[in-house]
Amino acid sequence: MATNSGQFQPGDPRAGRPVGAVNKLNAKVKEAIEEAFERVGGADYLEKLAWTDKPVFCALLGKLLPKDVNVDIGQKLSDILDGFAKKGKPE
Repeated sequence: MATNSGQFQPGDPRAGRPVGAVNKLNAKVKEAIEEAFERVGGADYLEKLAWTDKPVFCALLGKLLPKDVNVDIGQKLSDILDGFAKKGKPE
């Protein structure tokens, strides 16, 4: 309910932006980043980056991965790395 000052009380469902609504500036920046990503080669660019600039690629991964993960992996890390090595380095 609005007070005499014209402001909504905390918890009023009419107050503020709806849950999940994206800020217009954030939406525009995200769109620009996606467009630039496609222009530089998309997934192919990221694969080359992984081989040529590992610290930058890993920093990107760090931005995408959840902070806390609880998993039980039955596969050995050495087996996973061998799979990457067999794929080969891109040109």
